[in-house]
Amino acid sequence: MTTSGADIFKPVLGKTITKLYLHDNALHIVFSDGTRMMVFDDGQQCCETRYMRTDDNLNDFANSKLISVDISASVSHNEEYSIVHEIQFMRIHTSKGIITFSNHNENNSGYYCGFEIAAIFNNKEVA
Repeated sequence: MTTSGADIFKPVLGKTITKLYLHDNALHIVFSDGTRMMVFDDGQQCCETRYMRTDDNLNDFANSKLISVDISASVSHNEEYSIVHEIQFMRIHTSKGIITFSNHNENNSGYYCGFEIAAIFNNKEVA
């Protein structure tokens, strides 16, 4: 069974986040019970660039409880030279507030559009 989008967070809802950081275009979350989660866009195909960003200070959310996650529908922008830039927002609701991430997909045709948010828990992939 394939799990995607916000459903990947179900196993960790209610857990306490001890650390979270962005590295190699993925969100890494460490929980107080030792669970580790890496969240990323697993839809990479030819002729596109995918990356994740946030303007929030992730250190502010250490020692908070993970309440819920919602992921918005993507928004597409056409840029110069037929480049399509899609953006999808992921909001992680915690006991200390909301962390907002933007997931980006830039490609040269629009054919490669879309996102496939996936996770790896303790080195085991959940697509």
